[in-house]
Amino acid sequence: MKNFVNAVAEFFKLETAGGIPLVGAAAFASLVAGCSVDSAFLYYPRPYGPGDEEAIAARHPEAQAFVLMRPDGVRLHGWLTGHLDGGGNRPLTLYFGGNAEETSWLLANARHFPGRAFLFMNYRGYGGSGGAPHENVLLDDALAVYDEAVKRAGIDTARVSVWGRSLGTGIAIHVATERPVSAAVLVSPYDSMDALARRHMPVLSALLSQRYDSIGRAPGARAPALMLAGGRDTLIPPEHSARLRSAWGGPARLVTLPEADHNSISSDAEYWHEIMQFLRSR
Repeated sequence: MKNFVNAVAEFFKLETAGGIPLVGAAAFASLVAGCSVDSAFLYYPRPYGPGDEEAIAARHPEAQAFVLMRPDGVRLHGWLTGHLDGGGNRPLTLYFGGNAEETSWLLANARHFPGRAFLFMNYRGYGGSGGAPHENVLLDDALAVYDEAVKRAGIDTARVSVWGRSLGTGIAIHVATERPVSAAVLVSPYDSMDALARRHMPVLSALLSQRYDSIGRAPGARAPALMLAGGRDTLIPPEHSARLRSAWGGPARLVTLPEADHNSISSDAEYWHEIMQFLRSR
């Protein structure tokens, strides 16, 4: 039993912007209780507390709240920035975060990409977005966000790229196969959630229904892709990213940062350099 608990706890390590691995105790409790098994270990929602949204807006007056109401009444919320800086239309990058990531932290990094607009969306249950996350709704939400974003003033609709991290790479890949995108940045990408579940907890993998089948979608992706993997990543080991790169339908480059792990990858100086160079002309 001890080995079983340790295996599940290892799989429940969650990525955070601050690089601190979290163990989803609530997720484990839900698993033991047999409730919402998929969502319990796939998602760790980070909703805003009272005043958080206003505080973020005050810290980043250059950012504009991006709100989209979905047909089921759920409010999606994110931050759009850089689209009205100067004259002319700007390329836009849509960002999809990790399973414990509230994306507003990236507003401070947008300044490193002059001339580019960013949309940092939060999934259902994260930030200022309502509802609860699930693969089916998150994939549909992402397409709706793309469709709304390209209508906004200041956006060059011929240069819309996607950027996903960990869980978000599966969502970014879905957008890249369903909508015209100019590029894809995939950080700690996986071949499928099913493959990760079989690796980390084979006994429980049969319970997984939200499979995020990135490798099945990858041949339909034609945009150039930059994939970044951590050489010390034990949650999504680089071989899973390598399989995805081999299946990608367009040009793809996989860069392994040898000293990075799953949570520290964005602290590696080479991380930002690679992304900035890749997006510069796209």
